[in-house]
Amino acid sequence: MTTKQAIHEIVERLSEEEAEQLLAYLRDEEPEEYPEELLERIAQAKAEIARGDFVTLDELKAELGL
Repeated sequence: MTTKQAIHEIVERLSEEEAEQLLAYLRDEEPEEYPEELLERIAQAKAEIARGDFVTLDELKAELGL
């Protein structure tokens, strides 16, 4: 299967709303409104960072042996 065929298969499984979101992303457009789930995940990530619950890129590379 070629890369383009794989992409076509994925696109065929998308709902119309998901396809619209993907197209906006590919066009580098900002959405008019962000899904609540995404906003919650961002808030959680910010809280984790504020608590110091993260690793730096260098630490991750060292952990992975890169």
